[in-house]
Amino acid sequence: MPAPPTDPPLAVILAAGPRDALLVAAAHAAPREVVFALGGRRAAGDATIVRGVELPNRAARAGRFRADPIDFARAEAALRGAGLEWLGFAHSHPGGRRSPSRADLEALWPHCIQVVASAGPGGPGLCAFWLAGGRLLELPLRAPAPESP
Repeated sequence: MPAPPTDPPLAVILAAGPRDALLVAAAHAAPREVVFALGGRRAAGDATIVRGVELPNRAARAGRFRADPIDFARAEAALRGAGLEWLGFAHSHPGGRRSPSRADLEALWPHCIQVVASAGPGGPGLCAFWLAGGRLLELPLRAPAPESP
């Protein structure tokens, strides 16, 4: 198995299926956070997310998330079984913050995509980040290009 990339993607392309699943799960779980493992492919410098696998949030209190290693291993195996790479995680911020919190920065894994789904005053929003060397980089996040007829 090749080593995961350590360079951030140029952009994160988030398909409608995992985007909608994340937003719906986040709305239903509030005030608790949700967490997803994200799968897809990296090509031409971009990372395309085509599937999200919801993980049980094992955190003891609202406003936090914790994924159990066994739950993550099962999700990662399911993504691999579908021919996808594990690309990172997504989690929600029911309070509306559109970037990782201080607690997130202490717990997030580096060198993978981190999508944050927020429920801020302007409505739901999604942002993508990459953590490396203690620095947080916001990544461009967009929908896939429409398919040609």
